[in-house]
Amino acid sequence: MEGIQAWDLSDWTVLRIHGPDRKAFLNGLLSNDVKALKPGRGQLGCILTPKGLLRGDFELYDRGEDLLALARPQAGANLKEDLEKKLMLSQSGLEPVQGRALLYLAGSEVSGWLSRALEIPELPRWSWMRAGDVEIMAQKRFHEQGHWIFGRPQDVRRLLEPVRSASPAELDALRIEKGVAFFGRDIDEETIPLEARLEEAISFDKGCYMGQETIARIRYRGHVNRALVGLRLAAGAAPVEGAPVFREGENAGRLGSVAFSPRLKLAIALALVRSSAGEPGTELALSEDGSAKARVEALPLA
Repeated sequence: MEGIQAWDLSDWTVLRIHGPDRKAFLNGLLSNDVKALKPGRGQLGCILTPKGLLRGDFELYDRGEDLLALARPQAGANLKEDLEKKLMLSQSGLEPVQGRALLYLAGSEVSGWLSRALEIPELPRWSWMRAGDVEIMAQKRFHEQGHWIFGRPQDVRRLLEPVRSASPAELDALRIEKGVAFFGRDIDEETIPLEARLEEAISFDKGCYMGQETIARIRYRGHVNRALVGLRLAAGAAPVEGAPVFREGENAGRLGSVAFSPRLKLAIALALVRSSAGEPGTELALSEDGSAKARVEALPLA
């Protein structure tokens, strides 16, 4: 179908958290305000070390009878491991959801097409609902009309039969333009969430959680030492993800995801750099000799 693309992200981790104290249990560990989450709604969150470093970022949806967490594989493995260590102190249960397909849809016609195909209202950002044999989540971080489709593989395939399957590079282009980092590629366990544009994943009002003191101290101080930035790459550059980037011959940070943007008609990237090198318009080099150039751009990329 024109105007809609689909990505199969069934390799992501999906965890079901249940039990009578599930929200109180999670609220003391995760960065966002889980207690404030209402049925049919979702939020972004992080799990941190006691020092405030990322163990993973994820999405959490309240399905009424339980909570559903979605995360990239490495972040999901860390989330599962850390929650399991604390489960004995609660009345909550945690289990991976197996045998389900998870696809992401994006494109200018997604909201209207889903509304017609499933006879549902158009969903606002961070909504969850069950629609027939599948679950729909309006996750619009990667695209302004982005939605998750989750369910048995045969039900998902039946619904998405007219939709074009897109490449991983096309999803990278969408999320790089939006400034969305992927754990394990752009950010890692040495990253503080405030360096990675993850403010939406943090409640600054709910009180204590693991790593909260570091986050509160940085917020009070008013700045971080590093920042996630967008880059426009000069023609002919052949960057390698994870390679260092340079400013005036000195190491300024690390290159993350790289993709070609069909909308902008040029190569773009994310990078985690020193804050002093992160101002829009700053010229960076992708090689120590300065032969490959890049320019810092404000996120989201216009």
